[in-house]
Amino acid sequence: MDRNVFVLLLSAGSGSRMKLDSKKQFLLLNDIPLFIWSTKPFLRLKTDFAIQYIMMYSPGDIDIFTSLLKKHIQEDVIYNIKLVEGGETRSHSVYNGLKSIKNIASSKDIVLIHDCARPFIQVKDILNLIESLKSHPAVTLGYSITDTLKIVNIEDNSITDHPVRDVFKGILTPQGFHFEVLFDSYERYMSSPYPVTDDTEIVHRSGYPVLIIEGEKTNIKITTQTDLILSESLFKLLNL
Repeated sequence: MDRNVFVLLLSAGSGSRMKLDSKKQFLLLNDIPLFIWSTKPFLRLKTDFAIQYIMMYSPGDIDIFTSLLKKHIQEDVIYNIKLVEGGETRSHSVYNGLKSIKNIASSKDIVLIHDCARPFIQVKDILNLIESLKSHPAVTLGYSITDTLKIVNIEDNSITDHPVRDVFKGILTPQGFHFEVLFDSYERYMSSPYPVTDDTEIVHRSGYPVLIIEGEKTNIKITTQTDLILSESLFKLLNL
């Protein structure tokens, strides 16, 4: 089956929770910007599908993104990375990316969405995701919860219930979708938006089934200073 794969690389956030002097995507890890680390595994993909990359950049930062891509990415690959300006929120950035491929994507083409704050995504997990999308319209990487979970009263942080953790999954990116499913879901969402933290919620609330497949827990999101400390060990563990 002839399909294209479109990889939306989300790098348009501000990273305000880390309280850095510069935007999180430009944070240097072993002298390489965070968003570059998160991009490189996708550039190593070898599949039967044609792959196109859409880098969602933070408004006003196109020059620095262009410069850093030229510095850290091979010249023969850069031509296949399209820069698209992000929006005010994560969801707006995804929607901008989808609109940028609307006229070239077919209904069953695959769209992968990855947070560029996750530099430790492994190629094998991306390939497993693509394989699952051959037979499912929406798939995300996730992992089994091992911690004990509690439901709390958000006003005073007191425990209100004790859920069975087997029904919970931690969610990772990339998340993958058939283009028609994702675009239809986003058209509905943008007409009446509500708070979300990932794309599977938008798709699931639009009535589409979403499958979770197991991904590596090492695929952490760099959000806090503690994550930076952990990342030093992961670089050694993964031989990066």
